This record gives sequence, structure tokens and C-alpha cells, in this order.
Amino acid sequence: MIEFVFDKHSHHLQNEMVRWCEENIGPGGWLNEPYYIWHVSAVFGNTFFKFKHQQDAAAFSSKWR
Repeated sequence: MIEFVFDKHSHHLQNEMVRWCEENIGPGGWLNEPYYIWHVSAVFGNTFFKFKHQQDAAAFSSKWR
């Protein structure tokens, strides 16, 4: 999986990022279901987005990095 980490300074964008992934990438979210192609989690103020496919990670990166 390809992972992106965002610190607490990006926390205010978290819901917008999740919504963007739902609309532009497909099945994914906060639960780690086996059929999800992306996953988001948060620990100690850091947010982690993980993607199964390189093309999805690249699209996410071009939007949010």
C-alpha cells in the first residue's frame, strides 16, 4: 500500500479529503474492509491515507500534496 501522512496542521482538511476520495477513487474509508481500495486512519493528530493502487495514490497526491 502507498501511504501519505498528514500532521495536525492538515486536520481541518480531513473530511474534505475523505469526501474527495469517495467521489474520485471509490470504495474506502475509516473501516479497514478487505474490498476497500483506500483507507484512512488517525492517531495522535496525524492522519494516514493508504492506497492499494499506484494510480489512485498519484491522483490523491496531485490533489492534496
